[in-house]
Amino acid sequence: MPGPAEPDPPTFALDEVLGYLLGRVAHVLEHGFTDLMAAEGLTVRQFGILNHVARDPGIGSAEIARRLEITPQSMGDQVETLRRRGLVVRDPDPGPGRKIGVHLTEEGAAVLSRARRLAAAYERHTTGHLSAAERTRLAGDLHEILRRARAPLDGDA
Repeated sequence: MPGPAEPDPPTFALDEVLGYLLGRVAHVLEHGFTDLMAAEGLTVRQFGILNHVARDPGIGSAEIARRLEITPQSMGDQVETLRRRGLVVRDPDPGPGRKIGVHLTEEGAAVLSRARRLAAAYERHTTGHLSAAERTRLAGDLHEILRRARAPLDGDA
């Protein structure tokens, strides 16, 4: 026989539900960022790929996929698109079981540099009201929320 039903949570304003508010903020930021990257002919994902390749020249597609939390197949398609545009090159095939490294081309580095400037301007526009300490705190809090959101619900609900 089931136990007594839990009471509904107290009434609250929807914008006070952090999951809802974060979803709205993410949606608006993502659309704004998508529009910015489109000015350089990039998707947000491609911007992330170029950043990882710039930071770790020779990184393999599988590692980038892991870092960006996308499938290796999707990553392969994205890297191929960037290669066809002349923004990245791949190492020659080293043989079975070996990674094929990805590197920025000169054009890729130029596109990434311009995209980073756009991203920095958007960051200043959207979060310029925060001090450096507040930005660090907010980033830390968001990372912790992300970590907890990925973990199984532990019954606190």
